[in-house]
Amino acid sequence: MSIIVFTNMITTPIMAAELNNKNNLPDNSITYVACPEGGKHNMHSIGYAFIYSGPSSANPGELLLHGGNTNQCSKCGLYVGAQFCPQTWGFLGSYTMGYNVPYDGSSYYFYGGIMGEYWSLTEDSFIQGFEWLF
Repeated sequence: MSIIVFTNMITTPIMAAELNNKNNLPDNSITYVACPEGGKHNMHSIGYAFIYSGPSSANPGELLLHGGNTNQCSKCGLYVGAQFCPQTWGFLGSYTMGYNVPYDGSSYYFYGGIMGEYWSLTEDSFIQGFEWLF
């Protein structure tokens, strides 16, 4: 059972964290899953973010965010598409995350909508699982 749970946590770290945050679990509960490669996610700005409401490029839905910022973890490859560049502004604003994000040059295309908003990089343990590096 623990292998199945661990495997599921590696493939969906964001969903577990978002679920815990939305359910207001006690402070001693796990609210984020660290980088699968160990420690915090080492995020580096790599380009622009375009976030769509639809599930795929074949069915993109509405363009929700254009010209935002994309960061990628240099260890596990996780992408974060956000309204703002956290290295410059100190917050994300609206954001989404994923692996294997399609791109064209320095433009990254996220599907499935916006996951939430962060206006501080220190407000909870989930967001503290990331280091925003230049």
